[in-house]
Amino acid sequence: MGVYIPPPDDSAPRSSRPSSGSSSSSSDDDKTIIRIAIPRNPSVGLVWGPLTPASDNRAAVAGAIALQLAIGIWGFSKARHIYRSARYYHQSRPKSALKASVPFLAGSVLVFGSGLEMARMALPYDPWYDEARHWRRVAERHGQQPSAWFGAYDLYTPMPFKQWTEMVNQWLKVKERQIAQGDGASAGGDVGPARPQVLRQLHPPGKYQDLYQGIHDANTKRYGELLANELKDVNELNKAERIDLILEGKSPWVNPHYTKPHIQLGTFRMDSIEDFELAWDNFNPWEELKLETDCDIRLIPRWKWTDDPSDSADNSEANSDVKDATDATAGEAHPSTVDTARH
Repeated sequence: MGVYIPPPDDSAPRSSRPSSGSSSSSSDDDKTIIRIAIPRNPSVGLVWGPLTPASDNRAAVAGAIALQLAIGIWGFSKARHIYRSARYYHQSRPKSALKASVPFLAGSVLVFGSGLEMARMALPYDPWYDEARHWRRVAERHGQQPSAWFGAYDLYTPMPFKQWTEMVNQWLKVKERQIAQGDGASAGGDVGPARPQVLRQLHPPGKYQDLYQGIHDANTKRYGELLANELKDVNELNKAERIDLILEGKSPWVNPHYTKPHIQLGTFRMDSIEDFELAWDNFNPWEELKLETDCDIRLIPRWKWTDDPSDSADNSEANSDVKDATDATAGEAHPSTVDTARH
């Protein structure tokens, strides 16, 4: 049984609301989740309305763009067909042009919107995409199964177009400033980058590819230096000798300032190999395990319940048959004894 707590009344005066620090937690608990029945996925140029797919479903968005583009091209073809067929139906040119303008304008709107949406998909940063992906993951973490086409549209309200444009413009300015600083440092900082160069560098070739390549080059260089200088005499033939030197503390790889940790088991101090062997003999883990392990094997005989009346009847009949057979065998073996008992 659940209890519904209504949200706080916004029309109430602010003085009636608590202003203490503990009121923030209570106000957070009073929030309600808004469930939206009709999908309202945002887009720049799609005209599908509630059928618009979620921004994080790239395949669905591409399919919607392709379908809208095909309908727009069909509108152009339809307008051309209407305008050229006017002479066969003996219509005036202005009238046929007016009739052809309707599919032409509709096709223009659809094609232009498809181009805008393709430009949005080409952006490396899309706030609507990040927002839709975030809420889809939130729904999956809470045990819900969001729609593959519409996403978790019932859990949030998408950001408006104005906020989306502000975030994209801010990201473009940051990227342009980073590119300008990088090119200025390499070229002396006199001339900034050209606009086409900025647009080329906005879309990176791959996520973390530059970082991975830098780490790979640094490791390759480090490996080459070690194998050429410090580790050039290291091979499998002198492995035993190197291990002996390390154990004796005479290897150049041994740190003389390293303090060995003190290991103590019970009252034994292990300052030498003999002390270690003595402690091992007294605290052998396998011996401890053998002593602490106790195995009991119990043989449980077979049995069954005797509450069933049919089983009781069968057992009584079997016992009577066994008794009669025993008496008959005894009478055959000692007939005189049986006759005497009868008399």
